[in-house]
Amino acid sequence: MTSVELPSDVASLCASLAVPFDRKGRRLYLVGGTVRDLLVSGPTDSHDLDFTTDAPPEEVRALLAPLVDDLWLQGERFGTIAASWHGRTVEVTTHRREVYDPRSRQPKVTFDGDLDSDLSRRDFTVNAMAVELTGRAAYARHTYQLIDLFGGRDDLDRRVLRTPLEPAVAFGDDPLRMLRAVRFVASLGLRPAPELVDAISAMRDRMSVVSAERVRDELDRMLVVPDPAPGMALLFGTGLGADLLPEIATPPDLARVEPDLVLRWTAFLACASPEATRSRLVSLRQPRRVVSAVLQVRGLLDRIGSIDRWDAAAVRRLEAASDHELRVALGLAVGIGSITLRDRAAVEALVASMQGREDPFDRSLPVDGSTLIGRFGLEPGPIVGELLARLRAVRASDGPLTRDGALALCEEWLST
Repeated sequence: MTSVELPSDVASLCASLAVPFDRKGRRLYLVGGTVRDLLVSGPTDSHDLDFTTDAPPEEVRALLAPLVDDLWLQGERFGTIAASWHGRTVEVTTHRREVYDPRSRQPKVTFDGDLDSDLSRRDFTVNAMAVELTGRAAYARHTYQLIDLFGGRDDLDRRVLRTPLEPAVAFGDDPLRMLRAVRFVASLGLRPAPELVDAISAMRDRMSVVSAERVRDELDRMLVVPDPAPGMALLFGTGLGADLLPEIATPPDLARVEPDLVLRWTAFLACASPEATRSRLVSLRQPRRVVSAVLQVRGLLDRIGSIDRWDAAAVRRLEAASDHELRVALGLAVGIGSITLRDRAAVEALVASMQGREDPFDRSLPVDGSTLIGRFGLEPGPIVGELLARLRAVRASDGPLTRDGALALCEEWLST
């Protein structure tokens, strides 16, 4: 068996956690992404640690309570007790498996008390490895052995993504795993096994039972990896992308866009209309702040793309954009190819030349509606609004107005 070296702080925490489980005759294992990351790159900076045990949830709660700083029980009915301990988030889950009823969006969770079954029902072999922490000799010497029943270590070495059981079984248990496969291909540089690709193509309609929130979370995680292209190839090559995001015919090259969630979503949906973009984000239950931010950047991006000649008036016509927002949108415009680096440099030079002489994003007018009503004897209503709108257009095109100049223009317009 392969020995696993844990970072000293993780080893100390695991040893402290193992003692009470050992005394109760229970087994405790470190599992999941932490084990995978240790094998890929050695000591990890992750502050989240996942464990599995044969102890039932109520017993886990009692064993953890005296040790941890805080305890969260929201996941107890699914077998998970979460805690905060020395700045880390610790989750201990009773051996379990989750299976979707074909007619339900909620998986059925069962506890069977067996590590082999628990690992076999995990999503991929690279996440189906464990390190046993209990056993006095193990935690006394910080010497642990890797439990790898499904060849996850070899798959990491070969850079292959496989499921522990047949893909049809794994994706039938939880269809979201098809989208998780996309994320792991993108984030870990793994090559999907042919049978995994075939299963996604054949079973992608099963994603309809998965909640929008879970789909959103996986897409969010995939979109912010440095280069999502390998994941995109799997997503759209299997037809899953067309099912989930029919607005996107050809996925853009997101590696050229800063890995920021708002910017990546804006670029991802740049080929869709603003209305379709809003509708898709809302359907995925994106928070209102994300929807608003994407649409704001998208609006600025569209205005940048519509400008043929960059001059001071063009910059002013970008309405309420700040200097920071303009620079962000320019970077995105270069990333998706709607303007060139030379265009961006020219615009930034123009903005820089305008700074100090005037604020290119100042939209203020020297008069307001009350001034116009008092000066020209107007009634509050559409005429006043039209005059102000025409003044703002002149302000955007020609720069700042004086009070006398603005009033003279209004007088001219009212006389015609």
